[in-house]
Order: sequence, then structure tokens, then C-alpha cells
Amino acid sequence: MLKQYQIKLDIQEKDNYGIYNWGSILQGFLLENAKVEYVEKLHEMKYNPYSQYIYRNETGEYIWVISTIGEEACQLLVEDNILKSNEIKLKQKNLTLPIISKELVKETTQKALFKKWFLSDDTNTGKLYYKILSPISYKSNGYYQIVPNTHSILGNLINKWNEYEETNIIDEDVYQEYANKVYISKYKLKSTKFYLEQTTIPSYIGELEISINANSTMKNILNMLFEFGEYSGLGIKTSMGMGGIRIER
Repeated sequence: MLKQYQIKLDIQEKDNYGIYNWGSILQGFLLENAKVEYVEKLHEMKYNPYSQYIYRNETGEYIWVISTIGEEACQLLVEDNILKSNEIKLKQKNLTLPIISKELVKETTQKALFKKWFLSDDTNTGKLYYKILSPISYKSNGYYQIVPNTHSILGNLINKWNEYEETNIIDEDVYQEYANKVYISKYKLKSTKFYLEQTTIPSYIGELEISINANSTMKNILNMLFEFGEYSGLGIKTSMGMGGIRIER
């Protein structure tokens, strides 16, 4: 099960500068209030079964987005935690943030996404436009990559999909073929830094348009992966506040 919640927080900030850096602090709240056994289990996982980030929307409201993959993560991190809280206590900032509202905004399953896209006779125009709501970065050969490229984007989405779904939709043999069919056709980006305690992660934020020059089957699979990316997050540290994306169709 894939679920996404939006938590509207009462944050008295004068501007939006660096609000996404609160993501790691909000993760601390999630883990501090979860069962110890489950937190230990999370530390052993290659990819955490949740992503979360915070951003300021067009009307100036502060929205904390939490997405979960699987019933266990949803139950222990959200239903037994956030949904039973009226406020968020951030020890690191010595702040208590009232919760204005909580909403389950969408839910599906990986199998439902597969059926929606892969088994569909309908294809879209072959373009995907997404807004980056919290910084994205990748790490390759020991270095952070702050310039987006389709190989990193697709590889990250495919690995996360395959981690939680028994059916590996794209294996290593055909991954290169898919990556060569996708290109960045438009962008509006800026470099930034995501702060994590005593370190910073070079990253980028903004808007991207992805074009797909492929047959209908490939188009549908790639659309499915990007829709999944709204739950899994894109890039590294998505459970700490990075990689929040929203697809605009």
C-alpha cells in the first residue's frame, strides 16, 4: 500500500528561506515517537519504506508531506504517531508546532500503478513535468551530483520500485535502453545546499520537464515510475527531507 499524507503546520516564519532543511528535524520527531524495535529495523534497510519533506505552498502555508510504502510504515509512523498528535515538538529547535490539519491526500498500491499504466491502452504525450519541492542530490563515485541526468533519475526510481515490488519491471539488461529513450527537454533549476547537522549536501531544486522518445509501452512504464516517485521520493536522503517531487500533468 502506498499512502501520502499532508500535515499543515503552524510555523511562524517570516520567509521561506531554507524551510526544507527542517526535514531532518521532522524525521527526528517521527523516529523518537516510533517503537524502538521498528526504528532499529529501519536502520538495517537499504531504502526506508517512507519519505517525507516540508515545503511552503503557493498560498504561504507550511505543508509536511509524509509518504509510506507498506502497511507497517503507515501504521507505526503515521497512524499511531502523527494522526494521534495535535502538535509537533522539535527538540532541536526548542519549538512546539501546532498541527492545523491532517489529510490523507492519495493512496494506491504498486500493483494498481502497474495495472493503471502498463496494462493501459492509453498513452500520454511522452512528456513529464515535475516540481521539485525539496532539494535533490545523488552520490556517485564518492561525490554528490548536483546536475540532473536521466540515468541517475531512472536508476534511482527503478531500484526503489524493485526493492518493494516482487516483479522487477526493468532489470539491468534493459535499463540502459530505457535511459537512452529519455531526455531533459526543459528545466528551471538552481543549486542549493541541504543541511544535516554538521554537514551539508550539495543539491538542486526547481522544475524539470522529461521527454520520452519511445514506444507506448516504455512511455507507460516510465510514467508509472515517476508517479511512484511521488511516494518514494527522488535521489538520496528522502526519509530525511530531500527529494520531494510533485508531477504536473
